[in-house]
Amino acid sequence: MIKMYKKLEEGVYDRGIFKAFFLAGGPGSGKSFVTERVTSGLNLKVINSDSAFERGIKNASLSFE
Repeated sequence: MIKMYKKLEEGVYDRGIFKAFFLAGGPGSGKSFVTERVTSGLNLKVINSDSAFERGIKNASLSFE
């Protein structure tokens, strides 16, 4: 039996193909460190939800500690 496989030609540089990865963890767990190492030079857009979280904390007059 002969199996036909289509050559995989997509990658991180393909336009029009949505790609994302998500990191979760507490403050200071190294998410930004890992993101910088993984996405360095790939020209990917990084969305850091920590800034929205911190803004919400401040707007609610809560402490970061």
